[in-house]
Amino acid sequence: MLAPFRVTSGKFLFWINNEEHDFDLPTVIIDDRVVPGDMTKSVAQLYPAFELEKIAAKLAESKQEDAGGRNDERE
Repeated sequence: MLAPFRVTSGKFLFWINNEEHDFDLPTVIIDDRVVPGDMTKSVAQLYPAFELEKIAAKLAESKQEDAGGRNDERE
């Protein structure tokens, strides 16, 4: 039943205060090529932009920018 599906892809988007942020992250591509005996790599190993520390830094930066923007609007 799944034989026709050879590859799929996905894009990670983050919603912060009803605003969409993609942080210029690459599209993740998952294919059906598996070599028996090989260790499976994580998404972060395949796509270094997805390392937890990098994502957390981008989220924190976005939150800081958002907080700064709201403070400016109140003045």
